[in-house]
Amino acid sequence: MNIVYDTVGVFHPKFYLFENETSFSLLTGSSNFTAGGFHKNIESNVLIKGNKSEPIFSEIVGFYRLCKEKSRIPDDSELETYEAEHEKVILNSSFFSTYDAPEERKELVTKAGDSLPDFSWENIFQFTWDEYVHGLKFIDLYRNFPFKIFYADNDGIRMDSLNTLEKSTEFIHKSKTLSAMENTERKFFCGTADSGLGNSGWFGSMSGAGYFKNMVIEKPGILDEHLNLISLTGSISEEAVRKYLDGLTSIDNVSFAIALRLLSMKRPDLFLSINKANTKGLIEMTGLNGLKNSQKKEEFIEAYIELHKRIYRSPWFQFNLPTEGIESKIAKYRVALLDCFFYEG
Repeated sequence: MNIVYDTVGVFHPKFYLFENETSFSLLTGSSNFTAGGFHKNIESNVLIKGNKSEPIFSEIVGFYRLCKEKSRIPDDSELETYEAEHEKVILNSSFFSTYDAPEERKELVTKAGDSLPDFSWENIFQFTWDEYVHGLKFIDLYRNFPFKIFYADNDGIRMDSLNTLEKSTEFIHKSKTLSAMENTERKFFCGTADSGLGNSGWFGSMSGAGYFKNMVIEKPGILDEHLNLISLTGSISEEAVRKYLDGLTSIDNVSFAIALRLLSMKRPDLFLSINKANTKGLIEMTGLNGLKNSQKKEEFIEAYIELHKRIYRSPWFQFNLPTEGIESKIAKYRVALLDCFFYEG
């Protein structure tokens, strides 16, 4: 593999040239050489075919040679440097483009609308997007729930838990802060009361947290001081998450369950709420025993950060996300919805 080093700006051409003794085919356009570029994404490419005797072929070959002259095979030192830099990105960013596939895993054998999909439960962090969506659709069968996450209404298939996420996201994007919300909206967002808006208890009910309930009503500004560290859009730094968790849980009677409820409601695309209903399953699946004892703050935060690094490496997280239908809603809340796989009631 040759790497182009001498560039001005970003080296960005996608240039796929095929030739035999007399003819050639060139595919060029927006598609990267990835599964997304050639299968999942909406892309635009041009296919050029012709004889090698035609002038355009000389121009194509000239461009290729120019690129090759600017390129070389990286040496071991450069590869080691790249590997180290890549690892920094993996550890500090919420958005990645690659993942390590396991050597052995069961493939999804059913399609949307079929019966229970056949995949290995232990590989949840290596699920494809289809497997992730199917897992949610059939979660009542996998977990022996007394209810279905998905249910049918006049609009088609949807999820009861999506109502909590949709409304909470709507409220925080409209108001920006807890203090600016209407009281009923704030209580729903924080999980302290349903307020006639639906079930706010998904992702951690706080209806029994008396001190916190009073703070939500009387002193939301105290919560905003910490929650404002988390932006409504874009990536979130590890430092910001650590500062948020450490700061908010330093307030008397504010637990990690409360802090993570607020975090996952503000950014359900990036954060998972952890509470007594899902902790056991998460520890069994991940081996992150630091999630067991929230009284040991540093251990808990380290385990929470490590959990999310695993999530962000998952194929279903990195997938080129759908923009229509129920899957587009799932995509917007995909990390928060991971709770459904571990919820034990």
